[in-house]
Amino acid sequence: MTPEPSRIRRVRSRLQYADEENPYVRVYYDEVEWPDGRRGRYNRVVEGAGVPGVAVLPLVGGGVGLVQVDRYPVGMRLWEVPRGFGEGEPEADARRELLEETGWSAIELIDLGQIYLNSGLLAGHVRLFAAKVDGGAALAGARDDEAVEVAVLPVDTVRSLLEEGSLPDAVTQAVILQASLRGLLDLKG
Repeated sequence: MTPEPSRIRRVRSRLQYADEENPYVRVYYDEVEWPDGRRGRYNRVVEGAGVPGVAVLPLVGGGVGLVQVDRYPVGMRLWEVPRGFGEGEPEADARRELLEETGWSAIELIDLGQIYLNSGLLAGHVRLFAAKVDGGAALAGARDDEAVEVAVLPVDTVRSLLEEGSLPDAVTQAVILQASLRGLLDLKG
């Protein structure tokens, strides 16, 4: 089932929020028209420059690399895969985020597709990648302000964390699922 273009047509778009000091988000108030001619409104949030974000699952030997990140909007410190805003070339963006957050370089980068995080509000999507890395010294070259710690966890531990709800980040769950479906991780244990 391939996604199809929406039948809802944008009639007019009005920028509601943008701030020169905050390039990470713009909010639009859109007037729309449904196929039967009815009109309505939607709010639409565009993150970053409007290009796809990226998320990278580091595959380190027989384990999975995760970063511990302070996520202010939800008030928690979470274990996640490295991720960030895109600048235009998804593979280059994935390699950059991996290096910034972990200090690791990808030996091989595997495209796992894309996801829409909240298709009812957010206009963008995230490209998912798995990266085979050598697993040298973590954070050796990292320069990320949010990453607190980097760890390599056995796949069995990752599965247990998922089962108990201790990896609640949706992007992390999606990239792990996609890697598992492609035979890169064995979550069955």
